[in-house]
Amino acid sequence: MKPKTITKKINLENTPGVWLEISEEQQKITWKKTENYSFPGNKWQAYLNQLTLTSVLAWLVEDFDWTVSVWKNDKLSSIWEFITGSKIIVEQQEIVIIPCLSVSGFDDDDFEFAIPAEWVDIPDWTGDYYLPVEIDVEQGKMHIVGYVSYDKIKEKAEYDEGDRTYYLEQNDLILDPNVLLLSLKLSLEKPQKKVREKLHKISSNQAKMFLEKLGNTQIVLPKNQVNFNTWKALLANDEWREKMYQMRTIPLKVFISQWVNNIVNEGWKTVEEILGKPEPEIEMVARLRRKEKIDFSNAVKRGKEINLGIRLGGQLVSLVVSAKYESPEKTHIRLRVYPSSQTKNNYLPPNLKLSVLDEKRKPVLDEAQIPLEVISRSHDNWIQIQLYGYPGEEFSVKLSLNDTNVMEYFVI
Repeated sequence: MKPKTITKKINLENTPGVWLEISEEQQKITWKKTENYSFPGNKWQAYLNQLTLTSVLAWLVEDFDWTVSVWKNDKLSSIWEFITGSKIIVEQQEIVIIPCLSVSGFDDDDFEFAIPAEWVDIPDWTGDYYLPVEIDVEQGKMHIVGYVSYDKIKEKAEYDEGDRTYYLEQNDLILDPNVLLLSLKLSLEKPQKKVREKLHKISSNQAKMFLEKLGNTQIVLPKNQVNFNTWKALLANDEWREKMYQMRTIPLKVFISQWVNNIVNEGWKTVEEILGKPEPEIEMVARLRRKEKIDFSNAVKRGKEINLGIRLGGQLVSLVVSAKYESPEKTHIRLRVYPSSQTKNNYLPPNLKLSVLDEKRKPVLDEAQIPLEVISRSHDNWIQIQLYGYPGEEFSVKLSLNDTNVMEYFVI
């Protein structure tokens, strides 16, 4: 693989390791590729992995002109949903790349390499070598710290059974990854893998039972819900892992008609619980996309806190959906977004876009064939869209801010 990239190598004197500069353009491109994950934290994990993998591949191509293959390249999403790390094959050697988020601006001399145990203890996942890569998105820098062999990890690393992670001190690393790559280039002596432990076997019926449990998105950390032998078996099986990933990322639909009977999805609350007060009924006609003036004061209403992503400092807003039944065949819907009552902000973030998509995720158009969308200004304390639909009709609401998109899916 020879990727097109805009990663730039930085030459820093008297500093170990390899330093790479990551442009804002590359960050934006990478962020757009990481949409379909069950939680913002998983999306952030996938973002760091994709950014790291792309940059390391570019460095290998630029400095060594190698053709590098990515292990399970078409299945990375299902891996990154559950675990951090990637594996590449260079000169018949398997190298595991582990991104390590830098919180000290690369100033900490006591770097500790944390390696998820899955990359060490699942036989097909293990590598010959492991590369820790510090990354600081704010600084736009990446530091390939060094490398360590599989055998050294098993010999020297401290294993924490609680978080299923191997920890290795900095002095156990070879702090120049170029040494490894030059050795491979010159076909010097290569390590022989020791015999790996065998993977625990579980039956298809057992796997189905575990997947039904772990595929539930109310479980934030599924790996902590089963013993490690079972978890390794589930993760190592491509079919089971992909199934678990799909179960956790397929959109959960909200059935608005069920609100009348007080049947609501997880996270949806009354307006008073979300806003801390009743919803104001002041209409802003100029911002509507429908000509009808509908009285929503007695409508069925529910609200939900929306997290617009870790990259934006956990920006929270409140989405309130009101449903007014005109007849058995027609329901009016009003969508409003407010600043979250959990924050001290009186105004929405500028350029927050609220839009409506149909069941095929295409923009819904108004009578003038204009997309149903509205964008917040610098001092908006709410934005709204009004529309109508029919029983069983599906639509989705999209909230967009900068490069972050959050979707909610509805059935009238």
